[in-house]
Amino acid sequence: MLVLAAGACLAPLTAGLGSCSSDGGAQTGGEQDDSSTRTVTDLGGNAVEVSSAVERYAVLWVAGTDILAMLDGLSHIVMYPDVSGGYPLLFDFYPGMAGIPSCDAEQASAEEVIAQGAQVVFMRASDNPDLAERLASAGVATVDIAFNSYDGLKDAVALVADVLNTDEARAKARDWCAYFDEMLSACDALVQEVSGEPEPTAIVIRDTSSYQVYGSGRFAGQWVERCGGDYVLDTGDPTGYVNITKEQLLAYDPDYIFFIFEGCSEELMADPSLQQLTAVKNGHVFDNPAVLNTWSNHGCEAVLQFAWARHTMYPEFFGTDGLEDEVARFFETFFGLQLGDRDFSVIFPER
Repeated sequence: MLVLAAGACLAPLTAGLGSCSSDGGAQTGGEQDDSSTRTVTDLGGNAVEVSSAVERYAVLWVAGTDILAMLDGLSHIVMYPDVSGGYPLLFDFYPGMAGIPSCDAEQASAEEVIAQGAQVVFMRASDNPDLAERLASAGVATVDIAFNSYDGLKDAVALVADVLNTDEARAKARDWCAYFDEMLSACDALVQEVSGEPEPTAIVIRDTSSYQVYGSGRFAGQWVERCGGDYVLDTGDPTGYVNITKEQLLAYDPDYIFFIFEGCSEELMADPSLQQLTAVKNGHVFDNPAVLNTWSNHGCEAVLQFAWARHTMYPEFFGTDGLEDEVARFFETFFGLQLGDRDFSVIFPER
C-alpha cells in the first residue's frame, strides 16, 4: 500500500458498498432462464431488452474490454475492438482472446457482428450510429456504454454488471465503485495537505507524431487537477484535442509531460530541440501505464491513474514500493490476476 509521510493515506481495497448501484431494479443473478428477457436503460437513455442469461457478448469500445474483464473475465466474449489488441498484456492474461475475432467499430458491419452470435453488444454508439441502429433493428441487444466523465465511468460499470445479471458481477461493481470513491478521497486529502504549495504543472500528449494534447476537460485534465497538479493547456476546446508545436510546448514548459503511447517519452527526451524543457532536465517525462487499457482515459483501470499520478507528481509523499503493491492487490482483488515481475516491467518500464 502507498504510504503518505505527511499524514494522508491511500485508502485500502474495500469490500463495502460504493456510491453507485448496479441493482437496476432487476432480478438478481444466479441461475436464470435464458429464454426470458429484461429491460435495462443504457447510458444513451435507450430502453434495451436483454437476455436474463447473457452467454455471448461483443465489445466494440476499448473502454468496455477491461470492464468486462473485471466483471466476467472475458469468459463470454465473442468479439473485441482492435484497439484492445494493442495492449501487450491482454493476451498474456487472457490467452483465449487470441482465437476471438476483433474489429474496428467505426468500420464494422452489422453482418460480421451478428455472425458471431452475440446476444448483447456493448459499444459507444457514437462511434458508428448506423451500426448501432442496424444491430438493434436485427434484434441484437445493443447497449450504449459511452461516457466522458469519471461519474459516467462508474455508471458504465454498474450498467454492464446489471446487463450480465449475476450476483458476482453486481457485487464486484459495487466494490469497485467504493474503491474508486476512496481513491478520490485520498486525492482530496493530498490536495488539502499540499495546499499553499506551488502545484506542479503538467500536460498530457497523445504521441510525438502530431503532439496532440488532450483538452483540460477530458480525462487527462481531470486527473491532473484532481491529483494536485495544474493542467497547463489553456487553448482550444477543453473537451477535444489541440495540436501544439514544439515551440508551444517550450513556452508552456510544464514540470511533467505524460504520453499515452509507449516509447514517446524516450523519443522526446532524446530530441535535441527540447532539452531546455524543465521536465526533460528533471527526467519528468513519462509514458502512461496501461494493462488492458491506458489508465489515463476510460476504463475501470483508470482508478489506478490516481495512485500513479500522485506517486509521480508528489514522490516525497509516497514510498516507491507501495505503488506496485497497490496495483498488484487491485488486479488480484478485482480481476483475479496475480502480477509478477515481468508484468510490472511492462507496466512500469522505468522501474
